[in-house]
Amino acid sequence: MPLRALLRFLRLSPSRFHAWRRLQHACAIDDQSSCPRTSPYRLTPTEVRAIQDMVTSPDLSHVPTGTLAVLAQRLGTVWASPSTWYRLVRKYGWRRPRLRVHPAKPKIGLRTTRADEVWHIDTTVIRLLDGTRAYLHAVIDNYSQTHLGVASRRHVRPVNSVTVLLDASRAGAPSTTTPVVLADAGVENVNAQVDALISTGVLRRMLALRSGSSRTP
Repeated sequence: MPLRALLRFLRLSPSRFHAWRRLQHACAIDDQSSCPRTSPYRLTPTEVRAIQDMVTSPDLSHVPTGTLAVLAQRLGTVWASPSTWYRLVRKYGWRRPRLRVHPAKPKIGLRTTRADEVWHIDTTVIRLLDGTRAYLHAVIDNYSQTHLGVASRRHVRPVNSVTVLLDASRAGAPSTTTPVVLADAGVENVNAQVDALISTGVLRRMLALRSGSSRTP
């Protein structure tokens, strides 16, 4: 007897009949949004664990998450799109291992034995309340930690470094040796005006490089 005719005889709608059948074969998994039997393309718990192992593996920390999805397909481990990998990472809060290798920092910095042996010159950018910027140029003695020359300007000009260096030379103690100015390779420290001052012989300039070494021009 056809099912439709039987339901008409029992005065039962097809929608109610199929709803009863779904309740009879309902899935009892509480931590899943849908039953695996009704979602054949859903990832199994084993595949989810395999994705977690690859995402959190320190050996694969250099591989992007999207590339991991392609690698898993080539290895035959998990067949899932990169968007599925990203969704699982956000859902479970998996953290990719970030192993940064920092270079060893020197424990002992530059040390001097007397005043006016080495000077430090640097420029600090100060953002004001009105949105403008001010540039503070300063020269500090390495031995005494004394500010030998300070100048505040609205613009970065080569003459600013020359001004603070001349102020520092007048404020420094008399010495038989030429002070060494330790500076970075910024445009405020390496320019024609500063080069002209260095060429007079009153100062020597040492440029600090990024690698931690320095060179004296």
